[in-house]
Amino acid sequence: MRRDLSVSMNRLADLHLRVREFGKARQGYEEALTIREAVASQHPDNVGYQRDVLVSIGRIANSLMLQEDWRNSLSKFERVLAGFAALSERRPQDLGLLRDVALTAKFIAIIQDNLGEDRAALLGYREAESVLKELEAKDPGTAQFQHDLFEIEFRSAELHAAMGNRASALALYERALERISRLRSADKGNKALLEKEAATQRRIKGLS
Repeated sequence: MRRDLSVSMNRLADLHLRVREFGKARQGYEEALTIREAVASQHPDNVGYQRDVLVSIGRIANSLMLQEDWRNSLSKFERVLAGFAALSERRPQDLGLLRDVALTAKFIAIIQDNLGEDRAALLGYREAESVLKELEAKDPGTAQFQHDLFEIEFRSAELHAAMGNRASALALYERALERISRLRSADKGNKALLEKEAATQRRIKGLS
């Protein structure tokens, strides 16, 4: 019951976040986190409850990132990444936890990119890409993993382009284009994929 209440609190906080009511969103996330920490402390061996805590902290970190509070967001995401990595080591067969590691590494890299920490951001993107390729190898048919990889390749290409690394940027854009084109071909009615494919083509044209 208490976990169900925390889920409802998070959902309500998500609604506040969508309309940029950051104070109300933060309050909801904090209240949900308090409940989840209490539940997790009573069940230290339950990976699901431990993950719930990390997800709540991640929601707070995301709200801070949307407010461009980069340093505080980074600190929380780093805590979340360490937690997901530890849980993934406990349950290496859980692909969901492995994806949690990759996506959190991506968020950290995005923050570092916004802070102007280019080399750290590139390393973060590579870390996320490495984990996602591990997921791809284990389950090559999952479109979500392919889309996650596209986003990493595209963001890495953007950063290389901003740094003046034309050849590296072009190679990454071309990889990203190949991946998003496969996804778009398998889902022809998806306008979002079509837009991402077109955006990648424009980037390649601009560098060619």
